Amino acid sequence: MTTFTFTRQFHGFGSPKTTVEFEADQLEDVLENFTDFLRGCGYHIDGHLEVAETYTPRERCDSERYDESDQKEDLDIYTERLFAKK
Repeated sequence: MTTFTFTRQFHGFGSPKTTVEFEADQLEDVLENFTDFLRGCGYHIDGHLEVAETYTPRERCDSERYDESDQKEDLDIYTERLFAKK
């Protein structure tokens, strides 16, 4: 099993610290624990966390030059995929 540790250190009055440590083998378990960790830090999550499919610029255009316009296009595609899943 793999051990994971998530830590949030607030730098301010009293410097509260939130730490979650757990063991997991499945990605679903890691995401579930990370969601709980974020909630413990005070974040409200309306939904669930998931891993988005991605690719590298080399896979998309191996022989072409990758520039800033390609980065914007990649971001647009990623955003469209996120909204399509809702």
